[in-house]
Amino acid sequence: MKYEKEINAIILAAGMGTRLQPVTNKLPKCLISIYGIPIIENQIQALRKLGVNRICIIAGYLCDKLAYLVKKYPNIEIRVNNKFDLYNNLYSLYLALDMLGDSFILDGDVYIGDCCLPIMKDAVQKIDTSLLFTVEKFSSEPEWIPVLNEDGYVNEIYTTNQPGFYRMMSGISYWNRADGTILQEYLIKYIDGNHYKDFFWEQIILDNCNDFTIRTELLESVYEVDTIDDLEKLNSCLFPYSYPQYPDEREKGKTSQEQLKFVLVRMLKIFDCICKKHDIDYWLDYGTLLGAIRHKGFIPWDNDIDIGILRADYELFLEKGVRELPKDIFFQNSDTDPSMASFSWLVEARLRDRYSNYLDSEKTMGNTINWHNGIQLDFFVYDQDAIYENAISNSFERYLNNSRIHLLIDEIEMLDEAYFEGNLYPVPVGYCTYLQRCYGNYMELPPEKDRRYPLVDIFTPCDHSESLQWNTTINNK
Repeated sequence: MKYEKEINAIILAAGMGTRLQPVTNKLPKCLISIYGIPIIENQIQALRKLGVNRICIIAGYLCDKLAYLVKKYPNIEIRVNNKFDLYNNLYSLYLALDMLGDSFILDGDVYIGDCCLPIMKDAVQKIDTSLLFTVEKFSSEPEWIPVLNEDGYVNEIYTTNQPGFYRMMSGISYWNRADGTILQEYLIKYIDGNHYKDFFWEQIILDNCNDFTIRTELLESVYEVDTIDDLEKLNSCLFPYSYPQYPDEREKGKTSQEQLKFVLVRMLKIFDCICKKHDIDYWLDYGTLLGAIRHKGFIPWDNDIDIGILRADYELFLEKGVRELPKDIFFQNSDTDPSMASFSWLVEARLRDRYSNYLDSEKTMGNTINWHNGIQLDFFVYDQDAIYENAISNSFERYLNNSRIHLLIDEIEMLDEAYFEGNLYPVPVGYCTYLQRCYGNYMELPPEKDRRYPLVDIFTPCDHSESLQWNTTINNK
């Protein structure tokens, strides 16, 4: 998508998000992740798809957390509202005065669904007025409701306290050049008159809407994330897959090791279910493969699940599988968790349990862990090897072994099955020779001193924005 004229955007993201605590204790609410993508990156990506070139972000609370966006995306400018804790967002918009006109204005807590983009694009191209993008939903809180005159222009905006379904302002608007100039004038007037301390910038529109030429456009998949309840409702909309056939039974475990196994087995069952649905091939790998062959289940001291997958199947899982994960499982790669980049040369991606935390990792690495550290299923993604035409390899093998260990194509050309914790899962048909190359005499148990049992907190999550708090009542419904 490309506009005939240059369109800018202003994202107002300075607020503290107090109604989203404790989630916002350590990050601004615009960095809360949905589908593994921070809300503000969802906005930036949507604006880029719309052809918007220059984006100005007004930051405030924990503004340093947003600095990475300038490196990650071109033509991003961050301006800091140092008075975010004193004044409402009218002052934030004032800091972007020069950007007004042919510009979008977005609240930093609004998630934009892809289906909105064609509507937004067409509306801005075909309608030469300014636009208030609206949503229709039930609300029991005060909302701003635009009223149209007989010509279809907004001539009033009122606030309602009555519960009901309304077509209300969404937190996204577009301002043409003429109205942008008027908005600039009013911003200066309100600032000079000291009327900005308690005002939202929309107060200007409420007070003076007849001075602008504004129409409305309805959007169906825009979500404001202003409270914990909003966040839970959005997750319910976007994560419709709950897998009741695989309930979370971690509380049945009598020890932390048993609880760990309950979590991992469920995670594997859900992953296997998704792969079967979309014809995605994978196999048990490394310690999980060894456990299946030697123990018909977990190696007693193992603490995760390892799966192998070819590049094409991994890409298919990214396309179709990730969106079908339940809300308690986080798909982690360097895009959804940038901090993972520091160790992503070990594995390309992971599934993470949002409720738990590996304590042994924290004990070893201290406070240096800033990636999600919940119970994990590791993806080892295999590519056709450039040196040996009949072999595939992954980067973990090169790290783990100074001499490269390959999974030969004839070992994986067909998949066999093996029991793991009572269920059949795919394994390489040539698992015997593969395990011999990896572990030597793989049926022999290692010495007791080399058996390291994991230390995991099953019910207390790591300190990460993608974590969820375990609730015995809710999670056992």
